[in-house]
Amino acid sequence: MAELTDHELLTRFARTGEEAAFATLVTRHVNLVWSAARRFTGDDTLAGEVTQAVFIILAQKAGRLSAQTVLTGWLYHTARLTAANALKENRRRQQREHQAYMEATLTPNETNEAWQQLAPVLDEAMHALRTADRDAVLLRFFENKSLADVGAALGVTEDAARVRVNRALNKLRALLAKQGIKFGATAIATAVVENSVQAAPMALAAKVSVIAAKGAATTSAITTLVKGTLKIMAWTKAQTAIVVGITILLAVGTATVVIEKSKVREFSYQGKPLSVWLKEYDNTEEVFANNGKKLHELDKIVNQAGSNAIPTLLQLLRDEDSKGHDFRSNGNEVSNGFRVLGASATNAVSSLINIYEQNPAARVDILYSLNCIGTNADVPIDWLLPKLKDADPQVRAGIAYVLGNMHTKSDQCIPALIECLSDSNRMVRGDTALALGACGADAKPAIPKLVEMLKDKEKGVRRSVALALTEIDPETAIKSGIQ
Repeated sequence: MAELTDHELLTRFARTGEEAAFATLVTRHVNLVWSAARRFTGDDTLAGEVTQAVFIILAQKAGRLSAQTVLTGWLYHTARLTAANALKENRRRQQREHQAYMEATLTPNETNEAWQQLAPVLDEAMHALRTADRDAVLLRFFENKSLADVGAALGVTEDAARVRVNRALNKLRALLAKQGIKFGATAIATAVVENSVQAAPMALAAKVSVIAAKGAATTSAITTLVKGTLKIMAWTKAQTAIVVGITILLAVGTATVVIEKSKVREFSYQGKPLSVWLKEYDNTEEVFANNGKKLHELDKIVNQAGSNAIPTLLQLLRDEDSKGHDFRSNGNEVSNGFRVLGASATNAVSSLINIYEQNPAARVDILYSLNCIGTNADVPIDWLLPKLKDADPQVRAGIAYVLGNMHTKSDQCIPALIECLSDSNRMVRGDTALALGACGADAKPAIPKLVEMLKDKEKGVRRSVALALTEIDPETAIKSGIQ
């Protein structure tokens, strides 16, 4: 059991309801969730309730989390949402007890100067990071993983993980500096490693494992937390938002409408142009407040704009910077616009494809935007297949996963994916195996190559291959010694 990855454990629990698999996940991550909840709420009891709620939500969503989801990041994000939801109901008590709690419970190690200053503002700064940067910091410094393990979790090499972690740490340092916390990156990293994750109460892990796996809450307060957080997550499609990189489901239409901003006046609401309203999607704290009141308001504005929003959305993807704000840097503003429009934005598909080809910096947001539009138009397989040869391994891996999940034109997709199993990049090999697994029995021609890959030098690839064989042909998987 200890050798299985988080996703493998989630898959096993989702398929069989095996409580031991879920208990292993709880044991791995309960300290991170509880420590984050404790900082968010400033209250041990409330932190325990938040922790239980987070793992109940995980149990309910176990079968829907992508293999590309970094569970550490997902749990941290969900803990924040749940804690914010809890504090809404407990704000008076939290304000009264927080100072007394901090004074009474800080350990001697936590009294160092850096941590005393960091603790009150750390999680807000973490929230301001992009998802990929936040995941890197969480894995490296909160969970104290090696760079090799960070790379494996993020689907990059160890050297690439080192670059990403250093970049993310410097961004965190800059954000903290704006709050008056002016320690160096090394001092911040050391303080976070030593103090950010503390041991949860001994009985909590066992309690959470049993309660969450059964989907039951012990109190009405926890039930309220679960329902409230799930509602917020449904509004914002948060499950899709913490998917790492560009490994997403891509649905591309064939409409030929090309819309230029210069030809259409930007839609305005209450005297403010749509681009200004879209910028507010990036203020997650405000968007989530009051049960997503701001989110409803912004969605209503985009809905009111309707097809008139499309020229603005496309232009924001084209521009390096718009009025001092990079709308592509966070993957929130433009993709949220297309999320609201959904199938009604099908006529923007060809324009999105054109921007993808012309502006590599916007690829991630374009792919996510296409995903938000849906599968209402025919998918241009001929556009996707050549990208399996792209120089960027992230693109190759993402397109492979996309092709595997479209369940269309198997006669073209399956041979192309089998060829990708020989890719030199481990991330591409692993994601291609998972893509073939998503094709189910249609991918049986890939079985000989997948069986051969059970001896791949990369452990992560071997795991993906084992999962794929289980999906394609369970009998072959059993004969190959896969449990």
